[in-house]
Amino acid sequence: VYSVLESPQNDILVGTPQGVKKIDESKLSTNQIRFIPLPSIYRSIASVVATCMYMDHLQNIWLCSSEGVAKLDTLGKLKTFSTKNGLPVINNFVSIFEDKENSIWFINDQTGIYKLKNAPFEFYPQIKPGFTATDIYTDKGTDSVWFMDNIHNRLLLLYGSATKEFTLKKDAFSPPYKLITFRENINYLSDLFNVYQFNFSNNKITHPTLLYTDTTKNSNLAFSCELPDGYGNLILSSQNITVLNQRKKILSYPLGYFSDGFVITPDNHLWMVTRAKKIFLFRIHPENPSHYLELIKIYNKELPNMSPRSIAVDKIGNVWIGTRDRGLFCLSFKGDSLLSWKQISSKDGLSDDFSSDLHP
Repeated sequence: VYSVLESPQNDILVGTPQGVKKIDESKLSTNQIRFIPLPSIYRSIASVVATCMYMDHLQNIWLCSSEGVAKLDTLGKLKTFSTKNGLPVINNFVSIFEDKENSIWFINDQTGIYKLKNAPFEFYPQIKPGFTATDIYTDKGTDSVWFMDNIHNRLLLLYGSATKEFTLKKDAFSPPYKLITFRENINYLSDLFNVYQFNFSNNKITHPTLLYTDTTKNSNLAFSCELPDGYGNLILSSQNITVLNQRKKILSYPLGYFSDGFVITPDNHLWMVTRAKKIFLFRIHPENPSHYLELIKIYNKELPNMSPRSIAVDKIGNVWIGTRDRGLFCLSFKGDSLLSWKQISSKDGLSDDFSSDLHP
């Protein structure tokens, strides 16, 4: 036996000279070790003589063998690394480790230590023949990916290795649609000034319904961000914060200037930043639609000089602001009071001082 690993499905996998095997756990109580065929998701690694196995934070399984390094993802897709795609050598790797920055380290007992800093990406000239992808949406709670084709008025759902295509019925509405949001069994599309809701039908043709129109029609103040709140309401940002609730009632709060985005935290706080260097802190009350938005505080004079373009909140409550030309700012709070801030710019190692999007 070369290596042992417990898989995400709690299978005990064993690397042997004859390949990867699965232990029959029903025999362990009788002090017997017996190998049984691998589940179908692992079939592609059955013949790999794995001298070392490791599972990363995304539950990918990494294997070292005399043929190089292999990675098996949660969908059963196998990716191999050899001298043909960047690996300095193919054998004698004896250990794998993932650090806190999610870089993968490989130890070779003859040639040293290697680091995979950025996971390789795959390029698709076409996600599907004849389908021109103009927008993409996914959610961290699912493995489904949605693609929009504005040219042919179609949606494509990619889940695992399967796909499903839907045609958008134009009716009185015309593309281009710029954003896709799928959550809580409610489906939304929006263009610069309109928000639509649509449902799937058996014949794969969807009929969008117009929910809301911003009557200002100012292209410089179009919708910048659209997020569901987790309670069936949809929140939009532009020069206002706009809420479309389940009762089809429109709530709006003026921000005084254009906002590029906002973030909702698990404790129902909504942080929004505007280009006028103002941060708005709201508490949302889904249980009380008539008083959904509660303004807690507006931050302005206490903020450092910045030109905000994006916002995120990390796990410990720090608020991060991405700017047009001054890098990143990390703001620390106690309650609703700003305690301190720190700036990180190209002088500190950023490749650029413009941060248009942030994700914690």
